Amino acid sequence: MNEPGPNLKAAKECIQKSIKLIAEGKNETVIRDSFTSYLRTIFPARPSWVEHHIQSAETAVSITKKGNQTTGFVDNLVDLTAIEYESDLTSKPRFDEGFAQVKDYCASLINKGHKQDQVLGILSDTVRWFAYSIEVKAPPGTTTFTRDHIELKEIESLDLSKVDDQAALRLVTFLSRYLGRIGARPLSAESVAGDLGFDSQFCAQHLKVLGQLVKDACNLNPKYADLIKGLWCSFVSYFRDRGTKSSFNQTSYADELYILTLGKLVCANVIEKRALLSDDGELISILDGKFFVAKGLVNLVEYDYFGWLNKTP
Repeated sequence: MNEPGPNLKAAKECIQKSIKLIAEGKNETVIRDSFTSYLRTIFPARPSWVEHHIQSAETAVSITKKGNQTTGFVDNLVDLTAIEYESDLTSKPRFDEGFAQVKDYCASLINKGHKQDQVLGILSDTVRWFAYSIEVKAPPGTTTFTRDHIELKEIESLDLSKVDDQAALRLVTFLSRYLGRIGARPLSAESVAGDLGFDSQFCAQHLKVLGQLVKDACNLNPKYADLIKGLWCSFVSYFRDRGTKSSFNQTSYADELYILTLGKLVCANVIEKRALLSDDGELISILDGKFFVAKGLVNLVEYDYFGWLNKTP
């Protein structure tokens, strides 16, 4: 069953409410809270970033100013997207203040060890939206970064002052792209390795689950598991260890399963030329290869060493 799409009517109502609150001179907390209250209605499928946005209000971050560590509170932190809300960005002083705070929050993420091409900054009053990539400009050997080391580069901006169906669609697209990170990252070997490779936080979250999946499958079907282990050791281990046949290594087997699964998902997105939001049925078809067969790619996914793990419960 397909998940429900965005509710453009609710998005339009949200924009209208924001414009009204700004015109009444309400502070940023009232405006932000009103906007946040609409998110679950605008996105009834409840993507994870919506829940993160709702739950991450006033997230504490460590900010360095003039060599001193202080604690700041980012309005909302959705993974590596730092969001600063202001009450009215048509006011230059408020815009400048918010712009500087976005720099502070991005610097704090860099100080935690995150890569600059993974960090995004957002400045908004919920009617006007600005998305920024960042570039760190600091002398060699710098270990602690401040706003002075952060250059914000505008990627996209929105002005939703004219409320219509197109404005609602633009808001939904903007939020999905920069908070949900749907279609926001370049497809390159470097970005895939950095975002999804073995050293990434994403991989760390899923390898443990895949390791348990392999363990459970071996326990449930020990005879077939022994067959796979024998084949794995005879062929894969032989080439990996340069001629030395080794015993079955469950960790390396789970690693290969991760890479294979990732490869299938990346290929599916490339073939469709868009960021897929797959339901369970489409995910199963990608994993078992039926998705690719329907596209005329008959031999892209084979049963090989991992097909037995793709059986649905």
